[in-house]
Formats: sequence, structure tokens, C-alpha cells
Amino acid sequence: MGTDRARARQRTSPTWRNELAVSEAMAQHALAWEQKADYAAALTALQNIRSLLESLVKRNPGNQVIARSLADKRSRTGSVLVAKTG
Repeated sequence: MGTDRARARQRTSPTWRNELAVSEAMAQHALAWEQKADYAAALTALQNIRSLLESLVKRNPGNQVIARSLADKRSRTGSVLVAKTG
């Protein structure tokens, strides 16, 4: 998945909207893994997304769209952790 993200970033200028769109696409993959009960893959994907969004928030302080997306991914990470340990 990392190479897909790198290729997508090479094709477009790295604006926050593009990076947010990539994170949302990655989140769809994480959701699919979660639905298949592959919690380890879902957790890894969500951690990668969180890292991307945390970096994005630092570069765009005060951007509420990014902040909300990050909050959503943090929440989803928690539910995956609960499912994984439950």
C-alpha cells in the first residue's frame, strides 16, 4: 500500500486535499480488512493513515477537515483494537 501512496503523490502536487483523499482510500482498505476480521492488517493500515494525517495536521494547523478526519481514524483504531483483543 505504501507504494500506491507514493505513486499517487508523484502524479499530483501534494496538496492537503490530495493527501486527505489518499488517506480516505486507504481507510476503505482498512474497513474491508476489518470486515474480514483481519484486525492486524486493519490496525496497520489505520496506524499508517494516522501517521499521514498527523503529519498533514502539523503542516496545516487549524484545518478542521484534516482534524476531523484524524479524529475519525483515531476512533476507528480504538474499535479495531477492541475487536482484536476481544
